[in-house]
Amino acid sequence: MKAVWVGITVGTVALACDRTPAPPSPLPAPPASAATPAPPLSTPAISPAIEGDPREAARALFGNPPRPGRVIGTVEAATNGNPQTNTAGVLASTGAGGKVFTVYASSDGLKVGGPIDLGSVRMLATDGPHVCASDRRVLRCANVDGSGAAQRSTGTSETNGLWGGPGVLLRATTNGYESGFEASEDGFLTGRRVGIPKRRAVVAAMVESRTRWTVVLLPTEGTVKPRYGLSVDGGQSPIADFGALDRTGWSIGDRLWPEQLVTGAFATETVVAERGEKQTTVTLPWSAAGGFAFARRSLLLFGRGATGSGGFLLVEFPSRHVSSFVPPGSQPFIAAGRVGGAIVAITDEGKVLAWE
Repeated sequence: MKAVWVGITVGTVALACDRTPAPPSPLPAPPASAATPAPPLSTPAISPAIEGDPREAARALFGNPPRPGRVIGTVEAATNGNPQTNTAGVLASTGAGGKVFTVYASSDGLKVGGPIDLGSVRMLATDGPHVCASDRRVLRCANVDGSGAAQRSTGTSETNGLWGGPGVLLRATTNGYESGFEASEDGFLTGRRVGIPKRRAVVAAMVESRTRWTVVLLPTEGTVKPRYGLSVDGGQSPIADFGALDRTGWSIGDRLWPEQLVTGAFATETVVAERGEKQTTVTLPWSAAGGFAFARRSLLLFGRGATGSGGFLLVEFPSRHVSSFVPPGSQPFIAAGRVGGAIVAITDEGKVLAWE
């Protein structure tokens, strides 16, 4: 199965922001009926950075040869765990009936939270303490342990993008012909507008820290290539245009990773591009369902594995070297990510496995 590229056509948009920094303006207050979530029972631990050789780090986690994962819980799995995300040390995934499950690390070890009812889930993001979901029109958030689920006020704007990172949630919006961008540090109980270049819409974001974000800006007029945007002050100043990337459009299968790496939809091959470099194709030894950032300039993909059981593929850049790790006795993985110092995967039969 090959990765399929689908260009996006966006109507003319008139943005109401310019390059002049403006003081943050609060988002509309949440409905009176929306209760303020209580602090989570356990504060999630942010995944520590992996230093050194990524292959050695992967071997240390999975074992050589790979060993079975430790079962830390079960969830009501769906046939497809998407949308799923892995940011700020938390894995969040949709399960059966559209309910959300989380896996996070605390002082008491790895925890499984949920099921959490966040309505119809089209986009899903976590900043660590909170997990938020949207179906475009409605935005709901909860504490990562599942407590305090409540709807958030979005005024008249729709959500067309939702991302998270350590302590920060970002939301791309549309209101008629106007595109916007918002940030929140408290699970969208409050938020602030972030300036973006004129005639641009944010279609992807990567939160590396509270202050450093990389985004992809898609022109809303013409057929100009997508462009990188960068913030180094947590959106206090408008997002800076940082140059074009090697794409003719932007599709749902595209993803943005740390180190300004962009990759296409996963299958038996994936298309990648780095800032300043031409896009290239990496052939995979077996079909991958998704992936997440691992060590510096490397991705860990997950899916069915070489024999139809769950497995991982380590893809390194710029060498494009691919290493396969297939632990024995696992079912195919539908979601996976880094949680604290562990790798956690959810199988299609609902087992939550951890390698530490």
